Amino acid sequence: MCTEAAQAAESYTSFYQQEIQRSCVTVKVMLNVSSTGLVGPQPEDIRPEALWKTPKNPLWQPWSRPESVICFGKEPQDMSKKMLVVSAHGADWCTRAGGTILKYVNAGWEVTVYALTFGEHGESGAYWKDHWGTNVEEVKHCRKTEAQAAAAFMGVKRIEFFDYGDYPLDMGTSRVQDLICRIMDLRPDVILTHWIDDPFNMDHEITGKAVVRAVSACGMRGAIPDTDPHFIPDIFFFETTMPHSEFNHFEIDTYLDIGDVFEKKIQAVKLFAAQPQLVEYYTRCAKNRGVQANDWSRGRRSIQYAEGFKRYVPYLGDCLPVSSLEERFIKEDGYV
Repeated sequence: MCTEAAQAAESYTSFYQQEIQRSCVTVKVMLNVSSTGLVGPQPEDIRPEALWKTPKNPLWQPWSRPESVICFGKEPQDMSKKMLVVSAHGADWCTRAGGTILKYVNAGWEVTVYALTFGEHGESGAYWKDHWGTNVEEVKHCRKTEAQAAAAFMGVKRIEFFDYGDYPLDMGTSRVQDLICRIMDLRPDVILTHWIDDPFNMDHEITGKAVVRAVSACGMRGAIPDTDPHFIPDIFFFETTMPHSEFNHFEIDTYLDIGDVFEKKIQAVKLFAAQPQLVEYYTRCAKNRGVQANDWSRGRRSIQYAEGFKRYVPYLGDCLPVSSLEERFIKEDGYV
């Protein structure tokens, strides 16, 4: 599997290096179920008509509109947005937020993944079972290869592996300081990471809390001398340890409809062969969240698969993030 994953990574990396140019015409806008932030265009094979054009409205700022707005189309070249996903283990980022990542990648966002560990000890059971006599370094190599293949397949710009060791993961002061420096350098607009109350898997909880500590420091002038602060970006916590969300007090306040990218997400999850159970787990999870989101939609849209998040920082804007699932169009003079 590791050889196949490596070949897949090389193939998909080559594919995603090809830039796709689009014309500028009308943009189609859909409002999300909840306060979810800008999601971006769908793949061209799903919504080929989705193209970008900025409305001529002096009060309309492309990135300060209500969070519930989802734009389908290419984002302007001079307004590149960045998403950072901080994952405790090699596969967490894909299983818990893979659909959301795909949506943002399709929108033209730059997505970076930090994997604090490979999950070599506690999250590679199938590999250990099927490879008697293996060692930790071989397991790390396999998990790294799998994650790289999934990232390339999904169009993630960069995935970095910190190799901090799992079960238990330790995030001491020096490691949090390193995370501060990395966030200050990247300056992401949105961060996805683990829920901060996960006694079932403390690696997840420690990761989420380390991200919050780092982001809090990044907002302080003087955190790094002669460096401007990076004020708190939008932070969303993704699914806690499955299937124990209730035990870990995870209460969703944000749903993203991932029906249009679900199959591709599952294809990516299948690349993590050291954890074959993930496919069933996160298919069930997406269906369950889809049932919940569909109930909230009240017939406005049929939602089959969704991902759930808990927002950390409050929404800031000029108007309330009103939920809606109606399609609208933007013309030259603004909203219709």
